[in-house]
Amino acid sequence: MLFEIGPKERLEDFFNYREQYGQTLKALENGERLILIQGPRRTGKTTLMSVVYHSLNYPKIWIDGRIIKSQKANCSQPSIKWQRRKKKKFLERLKV
Repeated sequence: MLFEIGPKERLEDFFNYREQYGQTLKALENGERLILIQGPRRTGKTTLMSVVYHSLNYPKIWIDGRIIKSQKANCSQPSIKWQRRKKKKFLERLKV
């Protein structure tokens, strides 16, 4: 959907970042353990990762840093519980 406000999930709906999409996929294929995507607010960083995430056909986990509070705020309890649940589900899927 072209005029959706939130991040896109499908490559068909993602425009102007095909080069960055390809670079990110290549980095993952090459086994890169840390990939940094940075840029000004509202320029497509989350959408890039969302499109890449949904195009991968193997177990993966998405941790949205927007809901994790800073260390100064001592990471909220709901955030920690959420991370544990996601980790548990991810590990269960790997055992299948």
